[in-house]
Amino acid sequence: MTMPTRRYDLLLFDFDGTLADSAVLFDLLLPALAQQRGVPQPAQGWHALRAMDSRAMLRALKIRWWQIPSVTRQMRLAMAQHLHRVQLYPGWSAVLEQLHAQGVQMVVVSSNSPSTVEKVLGPALGLFAAVHCRAPFLGKRAIFKRVVRQAGVAQGRVLSIGDEGRDADASHACGIDFVGVAWGLAHAQVLQPLSDWPLLQQPQDLAGLLASADQRA
Repeated sequence: MTMPTRRYDLLLFDFDGTLADSAVLFDLLLPALAQQRGVPQPAQGWHALRAMDSRAMLRALKIRWWQIPSVTRQMRLAMAQHLHRVQLYPGWSAVLEQLHAQGVQMVVVSSNSPSTVEKVLGPALGLFAAVHCRAPFLGKRAIFKRVVRQAGVAQGRVLSIGDEGRDADASHACGIDFVGVAWGLAHAQVLQPLSDWPLLQQPQDLAGLLASADQRA
């Protein structure tokens, strides 16, 4: 009996804004960070920053490269204090269970802390082959390379799922396909041009994407 051909053997998931419905914290935490840095609210509101790529957002918030690690730690701590507001985006639990049952390797690569990721994932944590936390804000590329190498999977058989341009940039720098989600931080018009597939409008769309990809394999 001929086994069906699978297009993607390894899925790399971003956490904040992708698996976790944490975009709600954007409006809560960003104004405080901006005020601390002496950045006035944009005329179009804070949501205007979501139409920027990661580097443009850093410039708008007057965050220099050497300040990124400390600001990232600050945001991790602030998010931990509001963790009761964060949960898995609706629909992910069933999708992740289905993919795990099909034997698809899944890995989380996040800039957040291990404790936050573990608490939000809850029982779904056991569905992932590995979880890599505290990834540098613009440094997922090296982690992606290491994860792919350790998994023994060809780069062309890996799909990355994320909600920001930096996720797409890191993926493409490694020769990995990327698909964006429509419910995260970056606006759809920013993310779609960087995505190798149509943006996921809901977690259930990932199953359809993988089925379509398998037919092309």
